[in-house]
Amino acid sequence: MFLTDTDYNSHQATKNLNILTKDDTVSVRNFAELAAEEQMRSYLANRFDIAKIFDKVGTERNPLLVMYLVDMTVYHMFAKIPNRQTPEDVGLRFEEAINWLKDVANGKNTPTLPLKEKSETVPADMQYGSETRINLR
Repeated sequence: MFLTDTDYNSHQATKNLNILTKDDTVSVRNFAELAAEEQMRSYLANRFDIAKIFDKVGTERNPLLVMYLVDMTVYHMFAKIPNRQTPEDVGLRFEEAINWLKDVANGKNTPTLPLKEKSETVPADMQYGSETRINLR
């Protein structure tokens, strides 16, 4: 997993984790982390090298990415609890993370993440050009 236990110590996540996970910390958190990470990947995949980003560990990881991923994970954990309202701060932090990801995906914001390498080759299923011109005169 990309996130570690200590990543949740940064803000209210620790308190929320204790409320949400009770006896089932591992499976609840793992599912929420996987969902949040996949959601984050979907915003970053067009511009950035996802494999390089999520293979990093410890202090090699982008701290803003870690913070937003924690926020998204906590939000997803609340979503799994039936009949429970998500605290306002958790919802706001999730919205902030999504808005940041949208800005990154649209090129309005460029974090220090490894960019995708541009390929010089054209995929086999893609062709470009035009038909031979036909003169009707």
